[in-house]
Amino acid sequence: MTVAEQQKQVNDDISEELDKYQVMLEYGRLFLDKDKRIRSKYKWISFAENGCKTGVFIDIAITIIIAIFSSASFNQYMPYTLAFGVFVIFLYVLLLYRHRQRIAELVSEKDRKELEKLLNELQDYLVNLEKWLKEVDSHIRQNSKIIAKIKEDLAVGKSKQANNVNRISLIQGDLDEELDAKAHKMAEARLQPFIKYTYKYVQET
Repeated sequence: MTVAEQQKQVNDDISEELDKYQVMLEYGRLFLDKDKRIRSKYKWISFAENGCKTGVFIDIAITIIIAIFSSASFNQYMPYTLAFGVFVIFLYVLLLYRHRQRIAELVSEKDRKELEKLLNELQDYLVNLEKWLKEVDSHIRQNSKIIAKIKEDLAVGKSKQANNVNRISLIQGDLDEELDAKAHKMAEARLQPFIKYTYKYVQET
């Protein structure tokens, strides 16, 4: 394979990676934004969960129970207290059930932080891809050593991202077609300035 053919091959590989991973990055960002909106709308859920985890609700419940039992009018107000407690629990369960589909879309805080980290790494990879694409611009003849170095770095980047892709997909779950359509449009707009460096651009013009 000649140096010119090697350059074209590396250029094509980089272009393919950009097309694939720019969409994934945009989708991931949209996914996190959606999760943030849902989380903001259903703050009462996280408040209840945090209250249970930290024991705040338990402490409050114990305090109320002690106050009721120590009250001289305990027998008089016990039925009302129990009825109120049952009503609160029923209302909470009803709200969870009514909004179960939206709530199910939420990711855990641990997964959210991991996804943010993986997307940051993906962003760094895309920045490198853009830099490498300019170095193997279809309009220039690049040095064979530089081509070889880019090819080596690209192989390392590909391997790392291949490992991250599965984890990103697991965190995001089933594909949201609406977000995917938006991600493709955003990725296309983002990559538009880099088309001029590809061999596809040369062939089309």
